[in-house]
Amino acid sequence: MRMMIENQIPAFVEEVASTGCDIVAVLGGFLFGDADLSTEDYELVEPQILAICAKYGRRDHLTKEISHYLVSIGRYYPKEADADGTFGSSKCPGGKLEGLNDKGTWIAMMPGLKRTGPTKL
Repeated sequence: MRMMIENQIPAFVEEVASTGCDIVAVLGGFLFGDADLSTEDYELVEPQILAICAKYGRRDHLTKEISHYLVSIGRYYPKEADADGTFGSSKCPGGKLEGLNDKGTWIAMMPGLKRTGPTKL
């Protein structure tokens, strides 16, 4: 099976984002954002996403690196984070998003974070 290599991460992210999926880093991993699409939009995008995944191959060994890259280009959840990394909401008032540690996981957990639906890949 084909395996993604680290220098392919920027192109992979750009291709996924170009489909309309809001690919973001979250909790040391990443989400395609495909669950946020309407059913109709997902049906249009699904073949593109599958082709991108086939082109780049397995990427589970690069989860930390993909997550770090997404954070470095401003693609992370929650979007409400201020420039200093703080955020507040009814789900997590006064929370602090400090970024990723060396193990690729968020330093501060964010209570209330939930995925809106399953990824179909």
